[in-house]
Amino acid sequence: MKTPFTLLRSKLQYLFLLCAFLGFLAPSNAQGIHIPDDNFAAAIRSACPTCINAMDTLLPPAASITNLNIENKGIVSLSGLHGFSSLQTLWAVDNQVTVLPTLPNSLTYLGMRGNLLTSLPTLPTGLMTLDVDQNPVTSLPTLPVGLKYLWVQGGH
Repeated sequence: MKTPFTLLRSKLQYLFLLCAFLGFLAPSNAQGIHIPDDNFAAAIRSACPTCINAMDTLLPPAASITNLNIENKGIVSLSGLHGFSSLQTLWAVDNQVTVLPTLPNSLTYLGMRGNLLTSLPTLPTGLMTLDVDQNPVTSLPTLPVGLKYLWVQGGH
């Protein structure tokens, strides 16, 4: 016959396994981040249907995406981009982005040609390519030491 303590321990183990299975324990960096720009959410959905839910909230697979091409999608805001914590390449050319949010530290290639950026945030230290050509950029932050390619010529 099982003691009350043994039954409780069995139930706690079962609850722990259930929580782990459902993703309540140790959620990924992306889980729970809301994407407020409808066009950005639609572009994510198109590029990675398992990365975002119907309520425009990032799901765990977003944290493992390394390349994101969201060219010419009418995007105004990239808020929530930090949820793509493994992102190495972002190609967001020909949108209407005015401000870049904090960028993932893993980013090595940033393509923002043809947007409405006037300034840039602190850039990831591993960034090797930066394309902000055809933006009304008036100043640049300190550039990463390893930057190999830079395109920045001016506004529309």
